[in-house]
Amino acid sequence: MRGGGILSLLLFQDADMYSEYVSYRYEEDGSIISQGTVLFCPPKHFRFEDPGLQLRVEGDEIVVSSTAYAKGVRIENGSDDLVLSDNFFDLNAEEKRVRILEGEPSDLKVRSIYSIK
Repeated sequence: MRGGGILSLLLFQDADMYSEYVSYRYEEDGSIISQGTVLFCPPKHFRFEDPGLQLRVEGDEIVVSSTAYAKGVRIENGSDDLVLSDNFFDLNAEEKRVRILEGEPSDLKVRSIYSIK
């Protein structure tokens, strides 16, 4: 890898491919450069738990939280004109702040892959 990164091979032989996943995050100088999750099987076969997605508006940000792993989180408003700094992401039973770039945060809905199963 370039930039002094470390390349290593990870084996997950004991992982339950239908209920476990890999989460990764790369930080540099305290800033997240890249992050995501990877399933061991197609999403339609994964045993997602209800993530209990919640959201709240704080100034020019929407805060989304989950109580379990949520893949493919999406935020929408009633008029479908909301532009956010990130509108398709995964959560690991955590909280994420997303900046509102355009549109009004009214009649908000939050969904994930769990919602469409």
